[in-house]
Amino acid sequence: MTYMPNSGNLSSQRILNAQQMLAERNIDLAIITPGINYRYLTNQRAVALERLTALVITQSQYWLIVPELEFNQAREFHNEVEIISWRETDDPYSMVQARTPNSKVIALDEKMPFFHVEKFQKVFSAEFLSFSPISDAMRSKKSDKEIQELTRVSAAINAVHLSIPEINFTNRTELAVAKVIESMIREEHETVDFVIVASGPNSANPHHQPGERIIQGGDVVVIDIGGTSKSGYCSDCTRTYVVDNPDPEFVKDYEILSVAQNLGVSSAKVGITAESLDKQVRDHLIANDLGQWFVHRLGHGIGMETHEAPWLLAGNKNVLEEGNVFSIEPGFYIPGRWGARIEDIVALSGSKTLNFNDFDHSLRIVH
Repeated sequence: MTYMPNSGNLSSQRILNAQQMLAERNIDLAIITPGINYRYLTNQRAVALERLTALVITQSQYWLIVPELEFNQAREFHNEVEIISWRETDDPYSMVQARTPNSKVIALDEKMPFFHVEKFQKVFSAEFLSFSPISDAMRSKKSDKEIQELTRVSAAINAVHLSIPEINFTNRTELAVAKVIESMIREEHETVDFVIVASGPNSANPHHQPGERIIQGGDVVVIDIGGTSKSGYCSDCTRTYVVDNPDPEFVKDYEILSVAQNLGVSSAKVGITAESLDKQVRDHLIANDLGQWFVHRLGHGIGMETHEAPWLLAGNKNVLEEGNVFSIEPGFYIPGRWGARIEDIVALSGSKTLNFNDFDHSLRIVH
């Protein structure tokens, strides 16, 4: 069954951008299965199944191929694109090959399940590449509308952090506090993506999973939270808290971290390389004897995924560009003692650097 287009919902400009990049890279064909790239290019959050659903893009045309049982839903959502359906007894991989028989270089979605990859490899005699260089290049440069969506979802996560001091921490487990925070995130997000509540010595683990440890007076508590909005854009923000009275030694180190984080935000500009921004912040921590405890990259891009390009770390010589949105999140993690992290999301928009999480960076006291 085939449906021919009238008008509809696919993001035609994004498709055109992808086609231009295929031509620039001499790639004949791209095949995108349900996931973030599929949603980015089609505006549809399709479900990834064992049956093949794919957006097929050549340098000059594009179409969807879907299982017959998904055809009516696809037709209702997409009116501007040709839709081909296949029955249970059909071979959809051969159907794609039959429509693009001269494809010699094919880009597959980087997160395509292997059982799809293997079947495409059997029907095409071609060189296979990852679609990620194209998807990274497109998705890392946000439009004004995308920056607006990221501003909105960031405001929602800011509100959660601003409400956290109202929670009673003493004699509650990390998991109990995390559940309260999760309910707060859900009020203004479609999904809760992660809630890190890392207390006492657990704060020295950057990706600690909340557990049954009881939070006590004097504990440092690192809280890193994020979710996804209905529009598909992600929030991510970290603040460091202390229960009642902080240790003076920790306060001293935290103040050094705060200066380093502010240096990262103020230095984030169009034209600086990703690795040099990481180095500026890292050098400040090294000069103050905290560098050895800063064990991860300075930051990551964010958009329809919490972690996406660009990546701020040593070795990434790519220049930061207009439209890039990324985290600035230095930290220090001293095993057996404590850790701390401050994370803001910033956007390079025109001549300005926008900080989506521009609220109190001081050590936050809870009770």
